[in-house]
Amino acid sequence: MVSRVLKASGEVESFSREKIVASLAACGVPEREAGEVAIEIEESLPDLVSSSEIRSRVEAILRERYPKCALRYALKQALARLGPEGYPFERYFARILEKLGYSTRVGVVAAGRCVDHEIDIVAEKSGRRYLVECKYHSAPGAKTDVKVVLYVYARFLDLKEYFDCAWIATNAKLTSKAARYAECVGMRATGWKYPEGEGLEVLVERTGP
Repeated sequence: MVSRVLKASGEVESFSREKIVASLAACGVPEREAGEVAIEIEESLPDLVSSSEIRSRVEAILRERYPKCALRYALKQALARLGPEGYPFERYFARILEKLGYSTRVGVVAAGRCVDHEIDIVAEKSGRRYLVECKYHSAPGAKTDVKVVLYVYARFLDLKEYFDCAWIATNAKLTSKAARYAECVGMRATGWKYPEGEGLEVLVERTGP
């Protein structure tokens, strides 16, 4: 019998083995082993279980069998609890940049050619100044889409006399269109597992808490 999952919102949905596999694989568990763990978890569940209980079971198995993967899994959950307004994420990403050698200012207001803008982070390094906009998501599975990237780049164009480059930072994954547009216009983008080898999770591990 397929278990039912009670979400934090009060909604009830059927247990999805695929979601567990995807979460485990995203943390570095080999796909075959992720499938085996998902089956193990599914077979141990009661008829009705909370989503938080499922997360606890996943974390327990990761801590026991895949310690490094457990840290990555816990990191994503911790970043998802920074909201809901997103301002803590701006401060957090600014601290990451500082540890990477950037000087930063948060919440700067600048007059553009057309309108005034409140910028999440102004970052500077090696003579280059970056307009950094942060997009925070608290909903599981949410992605930063191309509309957000277009919006950030439009702000950069209005403030181009002050900045050398636009930068979008998000705690979620970017859609393929969002990543493609950023690459096309030469805009920097930092998201979950993007760019490869330099994603947010890598920067967090590199710079520490």
